[in-house]
Amino acid sequence: MTEPGKFIVLEGPDGAGTTTQADAITYNLPNAVKTAEPSNGPIGSLIRQALGRKVDINTFDYKTMSHLFVADRWWHLNEVIIPRLKMGTHVICDRYHPSTLIYQSIQDNKESFRHTLAKMRHEFSYGSTGLLYPSITLYLQVPKDILLERMAAKSDKETFEASDFALKVIDGYETWYNMYNRVDHIECIDGSRPVNEVTELCVDVLKQIIPELGK
Repeated sequence: MTEPGKFIVLEGPDGAGTTTQADAITYNLPNAVKTAEPSNGPIGSLIRQALGRKVDINTFDYKTMSHLFVADRWWHLNEVIIPRLKMGTHVICDRYHPSTLIYQSIQDNKESFRHTLAKMRHEFSYGSTGLLYPSITLYLQVPKDILLERMAAKSDKETFEASDFALKVIDGYETWYNMYNRVDHIECIDGSRPVNEVTELCVDVLKQIIPELGK
């Protein structure tokens, strides 16, 4: 019987380097595949168009967007992630459930961020909905000033990268980590270091759950 693969998630604000590290980890990890959210599926493609302002994002309120992300996640799990895990392939995912909770909680101005985050996490929780738990989540933590410099250098600005919103996202990730790092198996990685050093830190942590990496 094939040993199931590990489901590894990378999280962090824009500019933290999740995509770069997802690529690097996939390269360094035997029998691994990289994926991302939003996915390349039909719903994920619509979300990407909205984020890239190719469709009018004003037609989607934050609740609509959050449910689109959840629907895309179900497609992604059933069509991409779970089948590969069953084949024994390790799946490296650039963003997952936490990013939806953080980004959408920020847009709910009726209550505090912490309250909304907790409420949304309960509503779309792993246990109550059958959502797949990651084997581990790597949170790339980068100081705010470095993140803002990295974002300013990017040319392909998306909706969620407006500066005032970006600051809220950075703070939101810190709040999420402090609230749930123990219960959700989140490992904090210093994402401010050079790319190769960050990769080494990630791989060192993954040795805890993938013994062959240490051989």
